Amino acid sequence: MPRLSHFGALLGIALSLSAVAASQKDSQQNVKLGAQSANASRVEHVVVRGTGDAMEVEIQTSGVPVALDAQAITGPDRIVVDFPGALPASGLRALLVNRGALKRVRAGLFFSNPPITRVVLDLAEPQSYRISTVQNGVVIKLGLGNASSANALAANAAPVGDSAAKPNQAVQEQQTFINDNKIVAMTGSTSSAVAVALNKFAEREKVLYLVAISGSNDTTGKDCQRYGFRAQPSAYMAAKALSPVLAKELGKDRKAAYLVPDYTYGHSVYDSMKEFTEQAGWKTVAEQLAPLGTTDFSSYLLNIANSGADVFVNVAFGADATSSTKQAEGFGILSKMKYVVPNISQFQAKEIGASIFGGTYGTQAW
Repeated sequence: MPRLSHFGALLGIALSLSAVAASQKDSQQNVKLGAQSANASRVEHVVVRGTGDAMEVEIQTSGVPVALDAQAITGPDRIVVDFPGALPASGLRALLVNRGALKRVRAGLFFSNPPITRVVLDLAEPQSYRISTVQNGVVIKLGLGNASSANALAANAAPVGDSAAKPNQAVQEQQTFINDNKIVAMTGSTSSAVAVALNKFAEREKVLYLVAISGSNDTTGKDCQRYGFRAQPSAYMAAKALSPVLAKELGKDRKAAYLVPDYTYGHSVYDSMKEFTEQAGWKTVAEQLAPLGTTDFSSYLLNIANSGADVFVNVAFGADATSSTKQAEGFGILSKMKYVVPNISQFQAKEIGASIFGGTYGTQAW
């Protein structure tokens, strides 16, 4: 049977932000963040009931409802339930069960950008299961059907790997899935560097690749491959949609300073934003390149603060954008300059707070 592979660390579903006030013109989807941050979705508690063949696990949640993603995995046997867009509550703990086929329940933050809380049911043997929605949570009932159906379910579970945002590791994981699981399609990526590598790998192996997260122009530009398909808009698309709005809202006589992550995504966004903002009349006065994963942005931000710019364009994405934004506030940059984040992650308003992030301009895929 044809099977799909998923990168477990790479799955994400958008969490709606009440802090985002949509600013749209024609078909352009541009977002200006307002003064109210979003209510967080959280996984609060896990409760186990029953014994033997009649066991159920209730996962209690709060906040904005999110669509979960569940799968049965072998080696060892377990059921994995992901809550994209949700954070784990401070009191969420692992449970040692050892009743029936359920050995234990583990829970915690699986991925932070975007946030994904994962709950894992460790099993003594494969189990069929059914998930039903209840008020403020879900219930997983174990042991439904016979052993053969449970084994079939486990046998057909999609294999999962973690690339750790490293291109070579991503390729190795997917090569294993092709060799061992005979997959015909794959999905995943949390960076454009991984997406570009898997694009080339998919072409070589003649396997469909559904790109998860990638904003670089290269993914469907110079590194485009026949077997790769993207969902997220490219840097070119986002910049072309955003730049006219910036010119209208902030004026055409502006000087921009950029903080740019030093890899394919950052270069793509910088090049496209510079192209379209300068067409609108802006002038680029500074470009600060920061390695991916930088934690201390002080040297780059100091140069931006002294650049003479009146607009700060932060190309950093996800967790790096959150960290650099907070540090920019500490340098007093956001009180002196207008703030633009070309690609906004939906969790940022919540993590940064309306007092800092309110009034930010950017785009977001819907």
